Amino acid sequence: MLVRCYRAKLSVWAALCVLVLCWFYIYPVYRLPRDKEIVEEVLRQGEVWQKNQTGIDLYRKLLTDCCDPRRMFAVTKENSPMGKVLWYDGEFYHSHTVNNETFSLFVQDNPLQLPLKKCAVVGNGGILRHSKCGRHIDQADFIMRRAQESSQTPSAISDNESWSTVAERERDRKMGHREGKREKRLQGVIKQKRNRLQ
Repeated sequence: MLVRCYRAKLSVWAALCVLVLCWFYIYPVYRLPRDKEIVEEVLRQGEVWQKNQTGIDLYRKLLTDCCDPRRMFAVTKENSPMGKVLWYDGEFYHSHTVNNETFSLFVQDNPLQLPLKKCAVVGNGGILRHSKCGRHIDQADFIMRRAQESSQTPSAISDNESWSTVAERERDRKMGHREGKREKRLQGVIKQKRNRLQ
């Protein structure tokens, strides 16, 4: 009798599990959108977008109140005097105190003429190769690009740059990632900057 009752409970639970699985199959909690839905959403958003000057002004005010980007965008002699502690971006426990060697590398004041009207952010993943976008990129007031791994830049992509970045993974691979090598990393950046200025 006990065995028969156990089997009955087991089949009820099995039937309930199958029912729940069917429910999730028919009405999934999250399902990938169909191609038609994606196209409709893109078209809907494309028609509606308008420049929101009020939102832009509010965002600029919040940024100005927070961190004064016009004055603090770049490290300069004006905003980073000798002895000031500069914190590494994204690394809360590591800093560098401005000394004679680093202070001499800073520009006198902000190199950008603000406000900028047109900006370009350019990577080097190859997506722009043969795109003939170089002329459009050159028309920008400010061009930020990721540092090239090789010195060969396709002419279609533009050789101009206002600001250059180095991916952390690439930087760590070339200059070392261990704690003791932070100073070596900084010295390498200083040496590169001096070579550029000469």
